[in-house]
Order: sequence, then structure tokens, then C-alpha cells
Amino acid sequence: MSTAANTDSNSRNELLYRFLKELRGSLLLSMVAIGFVLIFVGVIFESSITVSQQDDVLAGMFGVFGVSAIIGGGVCYIALKILHRR
Repeated sequence: MSTAANTDSNSRNELLYRFLKELRGSLLLSMVAIGFVLIFVGVIFESSITVSQQDDVLAGMFGVFGVSAIIGGGVCYIALKILHRR
């Protein structure tokens, strides 16, 4: 039984390692990851943290920058993958 749990754990670790290695090697995928982080920060500003009266503006700015990073990085990454296949 313990070997089945070990193989599941090892395969998950291997998948995580491959994902992080791919993310580290690609500027565009890193830009997409940063976009998700910016959206998360925007959600935090919108919901719980009160720094100033302009928290809604900051949340909106982080959201717009995050969505822009995701779209820009994602579209360029997909375009490069398509061009690389040819």
C-alpha cells in the first residue's frame, strides 16, 4: 500500500517539477503567471486590505495589468508554439 502512495506522490512531484521548469524557462509563461499574481493582489485589495480610500482604484489597476499580462503573454506564447510546429 505504501508504494502506491509513494508513486502517486512522486508523480505529482514530477509533474510540479516539469511545470516549474517550463515556467522558469519561458519569459512568456512567467508573464502569464505574474498576471495571475496581479489579479490575486487586486482581489485582496478589493476584499480585505484597507490601505487608503483608493483601494478600489488600486484593485482595478492590478486587475487590468493582470489581465493584460495574461492575454499578452498567452497569445504570444501560443503564437510562438504554432510557428515552431511549422
